[in-house]
Amino acid sequence: RSGELRDSITYTVTGDHTVTIGSTSEHAPALEYGTDTIPPRSFLNGAAYRKADEIRDIFGRAVVSQIGR
Repeated sequence: RSGELRDSITYTVTGDHTVTIGSTSEHAPALEYGTDTIPPRSFLNGAAYRKADEIRDIFGRAVVSQIGR
């Protein structure tokens, strides 16, 4: 509701073309994976699934740009 979780999502790109996506929120693991009393409410996996086509396009462009070097 507040946007705190959305605003906590970050990513890091390393030199070897690896991207790490996560959240700095202390509540994120409990929401993503659930707890003994709370069922999982995945927000990262769901977002990745909904953005799968866009992610493939971005990776495809990155690969093509490297092949031409």
